Amino acid sequence: MTKFCCKLVDKHVELLYNTRDNDNKEAFELKLKEIANVQSGLVIARKKALAESQIIKSYFQLNLTSVSKDGYIIKEALDVLNAKEIISDDYLTREGDIVVRLTAPYTAVYIEKKNEGIVVSSNFCLVRNVQSYSKEFLGYFLNCNAVKKYFSSNTQGSTIMNISNAVVEEILIPTMDIKTQEWYSKILKLQIRKIEISEKISECESRLLKQLLKKIEE
Repeated sequence: MTKFCCKLVDKHVELLYNTRDNDNKEAFELKLKEIANVQSGLVIARKKALAESQIIKSYFQLNLTSVSKDGYIIKEALDVLNAKEIISDDYLTREGDIVVRLTAPYTAVYIEKKNEGIVVSSNFCLVRNVQSYSKEFLGYFLNCNAVKKYFSSNTQGSTIMNISNAVVEEILIPTMDIKTQEWYSKILKLQIRKIEISEKISECESRLLKQLLKKIEE
């Protein structure tokens, strides 16, 4: 059921993106910038302590490997940022934020309460202060194939291809009643949690296998 729902959202959004004509112009009435604020992440080098004596506070920090392609944060992969000054709350994750990776595969992550207070680096942008729209659904929507295709076709740079905040701001948002958004959100949240648990089980099994092989070698 959950896999079907994920495909259904993708299909629904792709259909809307591919049929934007005079008969269907009401399907996308909003741009992301009309319902939310998009801001840059922190340039880490400006705040990083270069010596232990300079450290004022340590934070967990998002990096490219700590964001799963399936749309959740891998806490074990977070960096530790030893900062030489207190980091502004503007750059720390809050419940209800959406973090978007600015390089391929352009993954978006909805921030739950358990993932508050993490420093967001300039490899990402923050979508926050969402108005009149489900924040969770918006996070899932930004991971749809049609949106990622849009990102891929609007990259910049010569060596490392990336998207700008302006590209994220211009995404067209489908008009969909809030109850439908919330229904999709509940189902998709379960799907992501299932993937997260499955991957953790796989990691545990892999570690156990390594330990058993090591015992045999001894």
